Amino acid sequence: MAQETVIHRIDAELGTGQPVAPVPDDLAVDGIDELLKVFVAYSVAEWGDYFTEILGGSPGRTYAVRTDGAAWTVRTGPALFTVEDGTGADAADVTVSGPPTAVLRWVWNRGDIGITVEGAPEAVEELRRCIVMATQ
Repeated sequence: MAQETVIHRIDAELGTGQPVAPVPDDLAVDGIDELLKVFVAYSVAEWGDYFTEILGGSPGRTYAVRTDGAAWTVRTGPALFTVEDGTGADAADVTVSGPPTAVLRWVWNRGDIGITVEGAPEAVEELRRCIVMATQ
């Protein structure tokens, strides 16, 4: 409920043109973790057919998502979306980094202020499409 409330609060602030208040770092980190592991990785594992169009032709990619005090390694491929804590030894195809509130907003498609995204646009799009499919 806390994460849902945070995202709805951000939506209300954006919708009314108000400044978006920061989210406490620990809550933002928890929200990023929940989105990647509970929403996306679980959805791909349980309802893989919904992700076939997105991941079916994936060459297999590695993503590094980093924020203050936390990091995740995401791996994709046909019918695959895995998340591990920390940054792996493999070079990442895409790196998303920034302060916790900014990364939380980015993964929830609520803006990209304060975020650095490095990598090929088609690889970034693969990650974005997986997140959108899992959260609609």
